[in-house]
Amino acid sequence: MTQAGDTVPLTSVDFGKGGAATGDLHAVTVKDFRGGPAGWSLTGKVTDFTGPGGKIDAGRLSWTPACTTKAGSPSTCAPGSAGVVGTAGATLASTPDAALTGGEFTAGAKVALDVPAFTAPGTYSGVLTLTLT
Repeated sequence: MTQAGDTVPLTSVDFGKGGAATGDLHAVTVKDFRGGPAGWSLTGKVTDFTGPGGKIDAGRLSWTPACTTKAGSPSTCAPGSAGVVGTAGATLASTPDAALTGGEFTAGAKVALDVPAFTAPGTYSGVLTLTLT
């Protein structure tokens, strides 16, 4: 598994209004050359976002996953469901178990952090951890 970058910049949100700070997760490439019947799952979980005004709860980060399969791959990847990522985590993409699996895949997501109104201005950061199993 490789990723095109490790920082996801989000759009700014007006103080007093709040709303969605949006961005794009950098492309994640999965190369599965193991052979055999086992599929895989790529999941993510996020920490709370901290900044000058305290924190924004991790449960306010959601994503809309996407996944593409390179032509000729025996498996086909499926994107996870759109929704909250949070500290519990969510599936970004996966392939099912099958008689023959493998190939090359690219996963990504549109992300949105729901910033509460009157959140103190400044830069907030959290850590999104991706795990391939």
